[in-house]
Formats: sequence, C-alpha cells, structure tokens
Amino acid sequence: STWGGLQRNNTCGRHPILKMDDFKFDIDDEDVDEDNFQGFASTRDGVVFIIDSDRSMFDVLNPRESDKTAFEIVIECVENSIKNKIIGGTKDLCGVLLMGTGKTKNSSNFVNICIFNELEWPGASSVLALENLRKTCRSRFIDDYGGHSDGYAIGEALWLAQSLFTIFSAKSLGSRRILLFTNNDNPHRTDTAKFRAGRTKAADLTENGIEFDVIPVISDGMGFDWSKFYGDLVIREDDDGGQLNPIDSASKIEELMERIRIKHFTKRSLCKLPFRIGEGVQFHVGVFAMIGETRKPSAVKLEKRTNQEVRCRTSHVSMTTGQSLLRSEIQHYTEIGGRKAVFDVDEKKYLRDFGDPEIQLIGFRSRDHLSPFDHVKSAHFLQPAESLTSGSTCIFLALLKRCIARDVTPICKLISRKNSPPRLIALIPRDEINEDSQKTPAGFHVIYLPYKDEIREFNLESLPKPNPNLVQSLKSVVKKLTFTYNPENFENPALQKHWRNVEALALDKESVDEMVDHTEPDREMIESRAGLYINQFRDAVNREGFIVPVASASGTRRPGDSMSGSSTKKAKVDVDVNYYFKQGLLGKLTVVQLQDFCSTNRITYKSKKKQDLLDAVNNFFTKSS
Repeated sequence: STWGGLQRNNTCGRHPILKMDDFKFDIDDEDVDEDNFQGFASTRDGVVFIIDSDRSMFDVLNPRESDKTAFEIVIECVENSIKNKIIGGTKDLCGVLLMGTGKTKNSSNFVNICIFNELEWPGASSVLALENLRKTCRSRFIDDYGGHSDGYAIGEALWLAQSLFTIFSAKSLGSRRILLFTNNDNPHRTDTAKFRAGRTKAADLTENGIEFDVIPVISDGMGFDWSKFYGDLVIREDDDGGQLNPIDSASKIEELMERIRIKHFTKRSLCKLPFRIGEGVQFHVGVFAMIGETRKPSAVKLEKRTNQEVRCRTSHVSMTTGQSLLRSEIQHYTEIGGRKAVFDVDEKKYLRDFGDPEIQLIGFRSRDHLSPFDHVKSAHFLQPAESLTSGSTCIFLALLKRCIARDVTPICKLISRKNSPPRLIALIPRDEINEDSQKTPAGFHVIYLPYKDEIREFNLESLPKPNPNLVQSLKSVVKKLTFTYNPENFENPALQKHWRNVEALALDKESVDEMVDHTEPDREMIESRAGLYINQFRDAVNREGFIVPVASASGTRRPGDSMSGSSTKKAKVDVDVNYYFKQGLLGKLTVVQLQDFCSTNRITYKSKKKQDLLDAVNNFFTKSS
C-alpha cells in the first residue's frame, strides 16, 4: 500500500496463491453499507435559499416568546440546515440569495437582489458568514446591503437562482431545489408585468426539473393567502405523483427547521427489485431503510508534512521475481481437512453467483407463528415502484390487502444485489394509519429471518421461582417508572459531543456548546415517584437472604474510577447487619461490609480475615444484648 509516497508490497511465493480469508470469500450483509444495494445511485443535491429582506421581515415575529425578528429566525434556520449537511457528511451544495435589498450584487444586475453565497459545498466560512449576518443584521444591514427595497421581481430572483445550477451538470445533481422564505403573500399586487413574469419563470423551473417551494414566516394569528400570488407558482408532489397542498405558515425556529429537514431528507430507495409471485407474474418494489445507525465519519489519513490526503494503492508482487502480478495470475485457496483447495478468479466468481437480484415468493405463514426475536439484522420497508413496471401499485396493494385480511405473512427469498447470498425474509403487512396528522404509509416490513446455521442453542439451568411477595413489590416499582418511549426524544450523546467539539474547533469558538445527555436517568424524578417502593423491594429482598447494595448518592462513577491519584475507593453499602445477626446470616456478608460496620461502630478486630471480623461483630451484638 502507498501512504504519503511510501509503498508496501504484498509478496507471494513461487505460486501466487492468496488465502481466501483475506478476500472475504463469503460476503456478510452486515458488513455492507446500505448505500451499496443493487440499483442505488449515490447523488448529491443542490438547494438555493432565497430570503426575503423586506422591511417587514425585520419586525419581531413573536414578542411573547422571544425578541427575534423573522429575518433572524430564517438566517438561523438556514445556518442550522447547512450545519446539518456538514455534519451529515453529504456532498450537497448550498447557495443563498437575499431578495429585497437596497443594493444590487449579482452578475446579471437584477435590481435589489444580492448573492450572499454562490452554490457550493458549504464549509466553516459559510456558517461563520451567516452567523455574522444574523448577529449584525439590525445594526449593519443598511450599511452592508443598502437597507430594504420592493423593486425586485420574483421572476428575476428565480432566474438568478436557476443560473447558479448551470455550472453543474444535471447528472451530477440528484435534485435541484429553490426554497423561498417570505412573509409577503402578494409582492406584485400593483405590477402586472412582474406578476406574469413570475408565473412564467415558475413554470420554466418545473419543466427543467427544479423544485420550487415557499415557506411563509408569519406570526401567530396572521394569515398567508396562497391564492393571491404563490398558489399558482408552487407545485408540490408526493412520492406517488399526487399533488400536495402548499405547506402551512411557520413562525418558530423549530417549525422552520422541521420544514427544512423534510425538504433535505427525501425518500430514496436502497434498491428497486423485481418481485416474482409465480410464473409470469412480476412487478417491481422499492426497498427503503426506515432506521439506520448514524456513525461518526471515518478518519482521513493525511501526510504529516503537507497535511494533504493520502491514497492507498495495493499491488501484489511475486517473492521470487519481484514483478507485479496481474489479477489473472493470482489464485485463492481455502484450507479443508489440512489441504489447500485452490480456486481461480472465474471459479470464485461462480461460487458467489446465486442469481439475479430479485424477491421470490416462497409461501405464506400465519403471523402467530412468527416470533418477534426471529431476525438477524435491521428491518427494511417495501413499497411499489410504479416507475419501473406499470401496474406494480395495483398488484402490490392487492397482495397487501389480502395478507392483512387473512393475517398471514409472505415468506420470500431475497437477493439484494449481484453476487449477494440469498436471504430468507418475512414480509409483515402494515396498513395506512392516520393519527394526529401523522400519516403512516402502507407497505411491508422486511424481516430478515435466520438460517438453521445461525440459530444458537443454550443449555441454561432453570431459575427458581421467585417469592410472590417479591414479584408484587417489584410490580409497584415497574408501574411507577413506566413511561412512553419515543426514540425521537433521545439523541446520541457520543455524536452530539463529537460534533459540538468539531464545530467549536472549525468555527474558532471559545467554548463548546453545552450538551444535555437525555440518556442520563433523572434520579430526583425516580426517587420522588418510586423511592418508597424501591426501598420496600430492597427490604423484601434482604429478608429473603440476598444482599442488595445501595450505591452512593452520586452514582456516577464507574467501579474503576477514582477521585484522585491511582487509589480506588469503593462505595459504602447500607446493610442491616443487626437483621443478619438475628437470622444467623452474618456469614453472607462480605469482608468490606463487615469492615464498614466495624469502622462505624468502632469495633476492634485482630485482622482483616473474615472469621476474625465475624467474631468481632458477634461479640459486639452479644455484649449489647
């Protein structure tokens, strides 16, 4: 391999044979990124933010909640959106236009429009520029941008935003979007020419595959009449091609951020596969990932002197001749019974070929016979792909409805991509649900079933039945601490800490933003709600002859942590030694517990041996009685 100009060669013997374990002879789906599914094309998106800079946008939006103006809220929204793109590791492009400024700053000399950021991959400079604009817009906006003006034209702003996309080819951008933030529902109420030009330009955007959307920013109780101007300009479609109504107005930063996140995180299928029901019956479906683990970005190796990224290059060299070997000159082997079974490239490729990517129906199984623990990886979700095969939606919905009506689960074989081993999957049907304005789409959950080889059997000893009083006591604790779990309420503290430190380093902040760890238990709440029941349960367990230690009040240190130096202090335990003495169970106490009791009651003992401690404690209680 080559790292910063240094080359490392993998050498072979006289016969260039490499062990197959080094080349992942059998591919495990768990080690493959979901973006590598067959048929998935990785693309980047481009988005241009147009921000209305009219004088009314500089009024305080909601005086009861904060003193932020509508313009400041929008800038903060765009700033956080760009941060999310940077943190997400995407290669999306972002641009920012200010519409309604007193000055003009663009190559086409469209009046009262300024290009704040060209369409580019955002970095620290973009975030710092937006942060500076947000902090100084009240005091320096007139000096920097000439104040406010209503002489702009929506059509010219859209034309300018579209021109920012022209430096990139259509194939290099998966989608192109223009988002307009404004509080004015009728900007050209007296200018018919500008009104018509805006209509024409919005239609041109749709024809050129550019999505245009408007996000109203108005205070509570104020209306935004779409019919006056923007209703005819905005065309929004859902994933199935149906037209959606214009989005409602937003007045809070949280609502605006949710709007932006909806626009950025578009639904993309991991792959599109043919679904075969039988001979001659086939339609196409899309596979979607409902949940995916978010990881920290992998470290990039840099050359120490120049700080430039290094590239790795591997070459196979013969140990006898020192010459580089071609791929056709290399064989692979695996050891079986102490002998080497050698395969060439074509034979290895044949061993990995299980057919074309598809989903093949095997049969049906009652849902009652499917255990919730019968899965080996995260589930996916199926929906029809009408764009590939006409009529896929009709067949898909017919299969879904019959499975729901009969309460059965289709069992299928899945080959997700070429040279991928087949997996057995169960398709759990789910009907469409509408609750609290949240729409849950209809489709099948893809559950990856285990093979016989993947099932582990354990010969575990049977556990004794607990005392009914203990069970009843613990039920009270569980009842008091039961809460409604929602994963959206918990952020990964490791990721939050990592990105806060990265942000502080990149933006030259003096301090790191404070982080709230929502996974940390609320000890005060637990004590107030279930403290009494927890103590009762501990006493009941102690009466059964078990020892339940009580941690220190902080309860935050790990067993191996220490407050100072290398010494380790163990937390003291609260044990009713008198109860154990009366029950004749002193021998169940540990040496540490006996030592703590002796130290508290100033009892002298010969040595730290357990028997000497037991004798000292027995003498103490005997004298006391």
